[in-house]
Amino acid sequence: MIVALLTIARYWYVQGRPEPKGARPLGSFEAWCTVVGGMLESAGVAGFLANADTMFDRADSEAAQWEAFLLALAEMFGSESFRVNDIVNGLSLKDGTEAARAERLAAALPDSLADGPDHAGGFFRRRVGKSFAARAGRRFGDSQVFIGRADEDKKTKVQRWKVVRR
Repeated sequence: MIVALLTIARYWYVQGRPEPKGARPLGSFEAWCTVVGGMLESAGVAGFLANADTMFDRADSEAAQWEAFLLALAEMFGSESFRVNDIVNGLSLKDGTEAARAERLAAALPDSLADGPDHAGGFFRRRVGKSFAARAGRRFGDSQVFIGRADEDKKTKVQRWKVVRR
């Protein structure tokens, strides 16, 4: 593979290091985009960064979904820490004002979590836990809300989470 990459790089260099046509450079990665895009185009691979707009649209959509979900969790739990199991229990509330809060929480679930067939099952719990771990500390939207790790539950050794608002 290294030989193939070096061959492509050499061919691009011998051709006069042509810049890619139509590739829009990313932020502070202009030089990288020019080199990689030029090499790929020289090798006959078209469409370098052609999906960038779609990727950014999807990232913006996901960020908005996670901001809404975390704000709904903040409404439900306030500044208290909670377990993933508490979210599952919160989604199943059926009485009075609690039911309305459960509906708002269910409606705010990001697509990546709402797609599951069963919000009470172990698969959903694992997916929420992994999603929180992957996004811990990452700020979302104008509110800059984020999920953070709280102390582990001493009795059950289950991770607790906390929604942090700016």
